[in-house]
Amino acid sequence: MKEVNCMNTLSKEDVIFFLDAIGSTSSPNTTYRFNKRSPYMEYLKDRNSEQCRRFLRVAEVLWPLVKNDRKAVVLESRWGIYEGIISLKDLGVRLGLKINESVRYLQKKCEGELAKQLAEHFDLLPEHKRVRVSTVEQDVDSNEDWSYRGYLK
Repeated sequence: MKEVNCMNTLSKEDVIFFLDAIGSTSSPNTTYRFNKRSPYMEYLKDRNSEQCRRFLRVAEVLWPLVKNDRKAVVLESRWGIYEGIISLKDLGVRLGLKINESVRYLQKKCEGELAKQLAEHFDLLPEHKRVRVSTVEQDVDSNEDWSYRGYLK
């Protein structure tokens, strides 16, 4: 119940801003960026900017949704919540990981989990990503010839 309460304190605009900032594909404004940094990295360069304060405010509200301590440390360090942004290499050393990509993987996995929860709560998922529950069962005619589809030969 605490999870829903923390999400209710956010506006839909704040959520979309946050999803855009982390580069989530759950955002209605999704743009694909290959080999580019997430927009929040630019926001966090100027700690006094409105975008930085807004990003950190939303991140603070979402903090109760992060269940895993290791993921929490990764997000806290990569988002620069309590101190500056820590590099993948330094954070990998701190966590005892040998590969920087392991840190990036944890970060993206947790961001994806948060994005999914937010998108579902605020009904932001595109139609093709929503879970479809069919109430009508389709009967398949047992006499239908499936050979034209390549299923039977």
